[in-house]
Amino acid sequence: MSRKLARFAFCFLPTLLCAQQKSELQQILDRLDRIEQENKTLTDEVRALRTELAASRGTAPPTAAPIEERVAVAEQRIADQAQTKVEASQKLPITLTGMVLFNAWMNGRATGGAEFPTTASQTNSSSAGGATVSQSVLGMKFQGPEVLGGGQLSGSMYFDTWAGHLPIP
Repeated sequence: MSRKLARFAFCFLPTLLCAQQKSELQQILDRLDRIEQENKTLTDEVRALRTELAASRGTAPPTAAPIEERVAVAEQRIADQAQTKVEASQKLPITLTGMVLFNAWMNGRATGGAEFPTTASQTNSSSAGGATVSQSVLGMKFQGPEVLGGGQLSGSMYFDTWAGHLPIP
């Protein structure tokens, strides 16, 4: 008899728990609906109070920012997005340019300690790793004013930081 009771409880207990969870969930949803209705009512009241306040002051409720404020905001955004340049203020402006390349590497134990191993070493050594900014290119460009005869002075200079390969031990 106790087995039948245990089977009955095992089969119908999840159903009872699920029904209880659904009722709790329904209570939560009902409360959320009430809160949303209260928020909507409060929002409508705030709008009505703003309109009433504007009418008592003799002004219309503000719908948009004044044009001067909007222009100031737009100018500030343009200034924030402007690309900054490093230039000389003389007649021959100089602009810095280039690229910085960061490399990190890790070689296993059979590399023989070389930075660029071409074959595996027969003896194990410690693994090696590192980082470098070699292969970076830094430079400057200059653009001069127009000279006699319609010509223009301009040029560029670049510095390559690549040092080549390290000697293989």
